[in-house]
Amino acid sequence: MMVGRVTSGLGSSARMGVSLESLGSISMLLSKIKGLRKNLRLLQKQLMETTDPAERKILLKMIQEVQEMMAMFDAQIRQIQQADQRREAHQQEASRKRREPGPDDSFEPYQP
Repeated sequence: MMVGRVTSGLGSSARMGVSLESLGSISMLLSKIKGLRKNLRLLQKQLMETTDPAERKILLKMIQEVQEMMAMFDAQIRQIQQADQRREAHQQEASRKRREPGPDDSFEPYQP
């Protein structure tokens, strides 16, 4: 799952130009995913322990919903990272353009 890679890359994200606001959002989403993982383990344990078909059906549905929420949070993390990468690329491009001499930079003042 993508979450493990995101968690391990969170420290490097700061070096890649990820904004503090984005880091906060990513951290919050990772915290939610961690809670969902705990819930998922509990639901899976309950599923293993029950033999009632109706209860198993409900638990399977709940497990599916938790997995879908985790995937949604994962996607949000990727979107935040991609937006920051695009923003960083635009900033670098703008900075590069400011450093490059333009057509008006070759102007030489009139000297009598």
